[in-house]
Amino acid sequence: MGGASSLSVCLAVRPIYHFKPERLEARIGLCQLAFALTRHAQQRIRAALHGVQAGIVQHKTTQAKYCLPSAVSHAASRICIYKAFGIKRNLDVQIDLS
Repeated sequence: MGGASSLSVCLAVRPIYHFKPERLEARIGLCQLAFALTRHAQQRIRAALHGVQAGIVQHKTTQAKYCLPSAVSHAASRICIYKAFGIKRNLDVQIDLS
């Protein structure tokens, strides 16, 4: 799927009428930037989760095949996301809720 065809689907872009060409160009630039960042994040997360074990199941009627990942704990999925973006977690942070 190309960038231009899926841009409005992924980002839910709606028509906004701009009266100055500079504003229109700025909006298009922001939408393209958001699309690129979204795609980049998807690819990094997909690569980080590449090692997750999964099973392939086949639908009895349609014969369609689906890949179902094994159960991953919430904590493990958070660690994968941190690793995907090269972020080190600071576990020494204390939150004061008072």
